[in-house]
Amino acid sequence: MSWIRKSPFGRDEDPAKHMLALLAHEAERAGAPFSDAENEILAGGILPVPSELDAKARSLIEQMLEEEEEVAAGTERDPKSFGSCLEWSDGAGPSNLVELTYQVASARGAMNPPPIKWGLWFKGKIGLVGCGLAAVPFLMLFARAISFVFDHK
Repeated sequence: MSWIRKSPFGRDEDPAKHMLALLAHEAERAGAPFSDAENEILAGGILPVPSELDAKARSLIEQMLEEEEEVAAGTERDPKSFGSCLEWSDGAGPSNLVELTYQVASARGAMNPPPIKWGLWFKGKIGLVGCGLAAVPFLMLFARAISFVFDHK
C-alpha cells in the first residue's frame, strides 16, 4: 500500500514548531528576523496576528512555497520540508502559522484539485458502460454452460 505514508516526525516532534523554525530561518536569511514575541504569536493560536506580522509572514510563506515547488519539480520532496510539515500539522493544536500557511496555499491554488478533462472522463464512462454490456452476454453463456454440465440428463 504505497498510499500509506509514515510521518517523518517522531512522537516528541511537533510539525508546527518545525514549520516555525524553518520560517524563522528564512526570515533571518532575508534579513528581517522575527522577535520572540512574533514567534510566540505565530506559534500560538489564541492571540490575533498584527497586520504587519501577517504581511511579513505571508510574503515569506509564499516565497518558501514557491522555492519548494521549483526544487521539487524534478526530485523527491524532503519529508521535513515546509509543505510536508503543513501536511502533518493538522491536529497538533491551534497555530497561527499553520492557518496562515493554509490561507496562502489555498490562495495560490496549491490545495485545489486539477481541472477535470471532460473528454477523458466521458471516454472512461463509455468504456465502463461498454464493459458492463459485454459482460451480460458472457455471464448468460457461462450460466448456460453450467446448467448444461450439471442438468444434462
